[in-house]
Amino acid sequence: MEKEHLQFPGYIARFKEEAVDPEVVVLTASEAKSMIVELHNEVKSMKIEAVLVVDADALAFATGPPSSRNVDVKGLLELAGKDFPTKFAHFVACASSLLVPVELEVLKLFLRRDHVVEESIEYFCCMDDTDTRSVVRIDFAEETGVDAGGVHREWFTLVTELVVNPALGVFTCTNHDTQTYFFNANSAQTISDDHLGYFFASGRLVGRALLEGEMMGFHFALALLKIILGIPITFRDFEELDPVAYKGILWMLENDGAETLGLDFTATKRGEGGNVTTVEMVPHGQDILVTDTNKYDYAEHWLHYYLLESVSSQLYVFLKGLYQVIPRQLFMLFDAAELDYMICGCDSIDATDWETNSRCSKNLLGTRMLRWFWELVRGMTFEYRRRLLQFATGCSRVPLGGFRHLTSHDGQICPFTVKVWLMACRRNRHLLDLEAPLLSGESVDHRIDAATREAEAGYTVCASCEFENFKRFEYCVLCGDKLSSMSMTTDDEDGAEDGDEESFMPPAHLVASGERPTHLMSPRPRKMSSLSRQQRRARNRKEWSRKLDVEGKLFWYRSSGGNVPVSSAVEAQLPGYTVTFKLSEGEDEKKELEEGGSDEEPARESEPVLAIEQPQDDKESNENEFKILPSDVGVELVEASVADPAEFATGKSTLVEAGPERRKEVVMIATSDFPSKYAHFVVNTAALIIPAEIEFLKLSVHREYMLEESMDHMFCIQPKNLRSFMRINFLDESGVDAGGVHREWFMLVNELLASSTLRLFICTNNADQSYFLNPQSRTEVGEDHLAYYFATGRLIGRALLEGGIWGFHLALPLLKMILGVPVTLADMEFLDPEAYRSLRWLMDNDDVDNLGLDFSLTEQISGSEKVVVDLIPNGRNIAVTDANKQEYLDRRFRYVLFESVADQLHAFLTGLYEVIPRELLLIFDPEEFDYLLCGSPEIDVTDWQTHAVLSPNLEGANVTNWFWEIVRHMPNEYRRRLLLFATGSACVPLSGFRGLTSYDGRLCPFNLKGVSYRTTQYISSHACFNRLDLPLYHSKRELKKMLYATLDTDLTGFTTA
Repeated sequence: MEKEHLQFPGYIARFKEEAVDPEVVVLTASEAKSMIVELHNEVKSMKIEAVLVVDADALAFATGPPSSRNVDVKGLLELAGKDFPTKFAHFVACASSLLVPVELEVLKLFLRRDHVVEESIEYFCCMDDTDTRSVVRIDFAEETGVDAGGVHREWFTLVTELVVNPALGVFTCTNHDTQTYFFNANSAQTISDDHLGYFFASGRLVGRALLEGEMMGFHFALALLKIILGIPITFRDFEELDPVAYKGILWMLENDGAETLGLDFTATKRGEGGNVTTVEMVPHGQDILVTDTNKYDYAEHWLHYYLLESVSSQLYVFLKGLYQVIPRQLFMLFDAAELDYMICGCDSIDATDWETNSRCSKNLLGTRMLRWFWELVRGMTFEYRRRLLQFATGCSRVPLGGFRHLTSHDGQICPFTVKVWLMACRRNRHLLDLEAPLLSGESVDHRIDAATREAEAGYTVCASCEFENFKRFEYCVLCGDKLSSMSMTTDDEDGAEDGDEESFMPPAHLVASGERPTHLMSPRPRKMSSLSRQQRRARNRKEWSRKLDVEGKLFWYRSSGGNVPVSSAVEAQLPGYTVTFKLSEGEDEKKELEEGGSDEEPARESEPVLAIEQPQDDKESNENEFKILPSDVGVELVEASVADPAEFATGKSTLVEAGPERRKEVVMIATSDFPSKYAHFVVNTAALIIPAEIEFLKLSVHREYMLEESMDHMFCIQPKNLRSFMRINFLDESGVDAGGVHREWFMLVNELLASSTLRLFICTNNADQSYFLNPQSRTEVGEDHLAYYFATGRLIGRALLEGGIWGFHLALPLLKMILGVPVTLADMEFLDPEAYRSLRWLMDNDDVDNLGLDFSLTEQISGSEKVVVDLIPNGRNIAVTDANKQEYLDRRFRYVLFESVADQLHAFLTGLYEVIPRELLLIFDPEEFDYLLCGSPEIDVTDWQTHAVLSPNLEGANVTNWFWEIVRHMPNEYRRRLLLFATGSACVPLSGFRGLTSYDGRLCPFNLKGVSYRTTQYISSHACFNRLDLPLYHSKRELKKMLYATLDTDLTGFTTA
């Protein structure tokens, strides 16, 4: 044996670059569109060699020397001679310094559990070299778990189990006794042409395991461990790799008569379709028989082929991936057994070490329950200990440093902890009956249920504007008038006749028979002359309504009764107009294709999470999509008398092709009370949302560039994904979005959109604080201004879809354009009151010739630069007279409201209608839609308190009463701050506090949880769960002081607790 082994010196594997065989297909650089192609090209230029130890450079590894020749070789050699714990400590210190801090960068991998290995391999294969040492967090697409370490460990365990699955074909178990694995030489046939990507990603995965201290779930063959370390391999190493083949070769070497075996210098290899092919180990090897003379040469070539040449491509890319993560010089410290221990750890679990380095909650110290737990663990089989560890930590293997080295996702020591859930219990003889948890469990109700209950509760009609308010209100949300309790209803089944929205009297037969009417009589509407400007606007909301004629066709009906104001006789002669955009013939065809079936959800299979991590720098694809937003779009005004009420500015609703029954149904809904319409809208929009289990959008933004990146994200989302759930990730913060981060992001983006700095929208009416499109947006916002309007339209659609409250009011004419309602000259009063008064004066007075007006307008472009716009050809030279003033009024009306903002309006409406089907909007009038979009700024403390949930230690407590007393006496602005602090939004849902939800639309009531005063004296919030943690203060004064101190700070920004 000794004689035989002396004839086989050690060999070092080396890859040498050589010229590529002209017959080998190599893709050019321009065709190399993936890492797989790059690896293919690189491998083809590499040839593996076995270099004798005496000729080898001890500092070099298979793929080259360490990255820096300034390595302290003497120091490394001295350290390599020390004990393993010392070397391991040095390795951990060096590896930790290589990790990119989580504050700088985090890699998020979005995976489907049923495709976890394929998608993980793809991520690791395509990852940039600079990202290989960044912290990785895992998000499973169909699950709600948030990765704070446990999800990553579970994912790592799953991937390492699956990567050695024989069905995958990456590694094969070559020694079933020791369960060691080596590369699958036939991976190209077993996997596919992408097989090199699997080995490259596996190398990076092993490097990540060493970098983060994770344990691989399988052992590598000794020969592979040596090649990784750059240590010489010998013939004996093949014994562990393939014991049967090793014994056969060894028998031949120890015995004579090799000729009788009928061997030649060839090896077998499995080819495509499982066919076995012959490979010559030397030139003309099939013609060279193995004899006693050359059998040592045969064994040497056989060893080189099976250990190196047959897997050279797989070995090269594996080592390339591994060394990208872990510098080669760090491997110089260890021998093969030590590296195996570092990669795989110990297969056993020491229960004493586990218990010694564990923590427990205070209520478990010294208890029998804790003692019983560790007795059970000690009595468990090894497999069950592994399962318990997997259940508790996400990984079934113990770190090399033992249980004292358990960590969280960021490398911080995080010991195993046993904690008792705090339950409300009662003793029943010898048993403890577990009752309700500290706080009520997750609500299964949806915001649909809240809206439906509000509709069923009835409504209160305002005497001033005739709006049907939710019953919980004391003042009208539209006009502010105090509501009369006599106007409340209990049921609406026997309401007004179809189309008679102005009738509030109960049916005569009910009154005559003495039966109790279901509708209590509403107060008589007040005269128009006694109404304020806001009340007149609210009353005027019913000026235009959709009606059905005798043939079942829709038409616009303009009310001329006493309930609708007519400003002047001249003004009454001006018709209402609906707006229609006219595109070129090609654009019209394209738009019809894009709109076809847009309101129907296509059949979809389970897809990975759609994640938008960074705004794209390359705008080429965006520009292609932006062709649907043409510049200088043609706008046409259609008189209401000839307009089709089923058509909107950018297209038709489904009512155009619908039958009479469907149209009648929609008209009936439009004439019903607002709570019923709101419930109808919520039910239908909720049905449009794609469940989070199928898909959700994840938008990652920097807080300092939030608006720009949010607009970029919203613009780039594919239409099929617009109705998916959305979660927000602030890249500079650690907060995880379970609802609260999204609400804060939405509020902040709203504020920025209305900013006077951006000037995307301009406040045209300071009294109403309402906003309109900026005609000069191209100059003031930039060339991408239409993209901003398009994205804002989508964002408003998302607000309507999810029940979000928009942060600023849109001007009345814009509200009407969204709804497809005719716009009149009177609407300019609520856009620009000063300009409207001037126009009114022109209408009501003669001798306008003396004013020196012409058919032009002067607009301020930017700064002090001004430009003159002709309302008609050569308008600046045509004076306004009594004879042509009506034409002047009409042209100015058309230009200011429509033509000057045509491009902006088209982009804005296109984005909005992509999210919300048009037929869902036509049931509302403009004031109802404004309320639906923006809600009410006032916060009703009684409603808040009624629908709040308290922890048991707060029920009946003084601190609870003090809290609500303080909130009740707060200014409304501070109530809004408190709501923002607790929920992430300063606005109350339309259905009130009973309608507070989590991110998925399920009801999630406001929670007050009492916490120990000794633990903390500060009020904290969990906005994702609408929860406020309230210390049990000893006095109302202290509570008030701390509450106001909290609300006076910056309330934005999220962290993980």
